[in-house]
Amino acid sequence: MVDPYYIGVAMKLKDTAFWGWGFASFTFVGGILAVTWYLGDKGKKQRSDEILGGRDLVDDVDVVNKKLKKEGKYSPLNLSGLHFPKYSEMQNYALHGTVGTGKSTAMNDFLSQIRAKGDRVIIYDKGNNFVPIFYRQDRDVLLNPMDKRCAAWNLWDECQSAVDFENFATTLLPDSGNGDPFWLLSARHLFVETARRLAKEGDRSIYTLLNKLLSITLADLREFLKGTDASNLVEGSIEKTAMTIRTVLTSYVRSLRYLQGLDDQGKRPFNLRDWIATEDPEGDNSWIFISSDGRNHNALKPLITAWLYMSMVNILGLSASRERRIWLFLDELPSLHKLPNLPEFCAEARKFGGCTFVAIQNFPQLRQIYGKDFAESIWDLLNTRFFYRAPSGPVAEFVEIELGEKRIKKFRVMTPTY
Repeated sequence: MVDPYYIGVAMKLKDTAFWGWGFASFTFVGGILAVTWYLGDKGKKQRSDEILGGRDLVDDVDVVNKKLKKEGKYSPLNLSGLHFPKYSEMQNYALHGTVGTGKSTAMNDFLSQIRAKGDRVIIYDKGNNFVPIFYRQDRDVLLNPMDKRCAAWNLWDECQSAVDFENFATTLLPDSGNGDPFWLLSARHLFVETARRLAKEGDRSIYTLLNKLLSITLADLREFLKGTDASNLVEGSIEKTAMTIRTVLTSYVRSLRYLQGLDDQGKRPFNLRDWIATEDPEGDNSWIFISSDGRNHNALKPLITAWLYMSMVNILGLSASRERRIWLFLDELPSLHKLPNLPEFCAEARKFGGCTFVAIQNFPQLRQIYGKDFAESIWDLLNTRFFYRAPSGPVAEFVEIELGEKRIKKFRVMTPTY
């Protein structure tokens, strides 16, 4: 057949059949592949474990960091490379782990970041771990009567009202929770009224205060306190009671004797209240180090606890601010006497720029000092927690519970038997 018309029709039919067959084949194969992929993916999902709830742990901190950046919650502050959510510092941090697990190294790195930001910091430094690294002689403040660099802190500059003296006495003479509270409350009252009377008379020295409280006769002390609320505590008719009250005083107030002579060294007077109320507008703020070493710690413990208590009270007395940052670092918190306002501080300080950073070796230590409910209240207010190694079984179980659990619906293949 040589007719051009029929030849053209044949060629067109050939091309149409070829492209039709190709399209049909492609569609058929593509459909088979799509169905196979769909059924395979669905089957894979059905075979995999299903997360029903709980916490999902990740091994790579970059996963968390990228997620925070994506959600606009990324903070430049980090601990061991793990960045925090923005503003999380105002909801408090905690480190939990036994000795030698790297808590101090992590805290050193974190403090370096805060120093770069220019924030103010109050550090409780048991063992003088942070002073050699961060203390600046020309700018920072050291409170340790056993160290010649100690600032000239003065009780009467710090306490300017009856409430201030009562706050100081609350932790200088801590509540042990044992025995009749009358003796402790009476000892506090005697301390407060004696210190206030000295303030009125202008004889503001630790030596005179201790002499009045511990050394002079009860008759002389009664005469000194005449006209005050505490005079009835040293009445001659209850001399044995007065002697018992003085015994309670002696156990704690003697830590003040290490402050004698600080105001005679020509140093500029210092008090926590003014330091907390004053911020350097240039951002290069000083830090306060409240330190001790193993040899002197027990002798200084009442005084150190009182300083920290007054720091928290004064921060809570500031005007509200979301821009201000004053960090309170409490390394080895259970080594202090009980801080009765710590839960309140952790809950309320964020309104005034306060940020709490607590480090403990294990939770039972905290429970021993504060009691079960009080310790759990403090722990619940430390919202960001880092856990290090816990070698003992009970503590490891506590950490396991704190880390939470992930509820998973497990896939199982059922093989019938005949």
